Amino acid sequence: MTMELLARHNLQKVEQLTTFDLKYFFIIYAIVVLMILGVPLAFLLQSKGSANERDRFQLEANRSRVDPVRGETRRRIRDSSA
Repeated sequence: MTMELLARHNLQKVEQLTTFDLKYFFIIYAIVVLMILGVPLAFLLQSKGSANERDRFQLEANRSRVDPVRGETRRRIRDSSA
């Protein structure tokens, strides 16, 4: 008796799933597409700076504290490009 009630209850749930509305599918589809397109777009927008700025940041990141002459040259390059 209990198994029969359980089977009927589960069959009712399956029948409800067949009437799944198409708008829910499109909502889920839109979310997945936005997630797939959003990640590469975020990476592209982060690296949008000019080549000159990227070179300057690279120079500042690699600046040696031991060699003041090279640091002075980098400072002149940075000031002339500003």
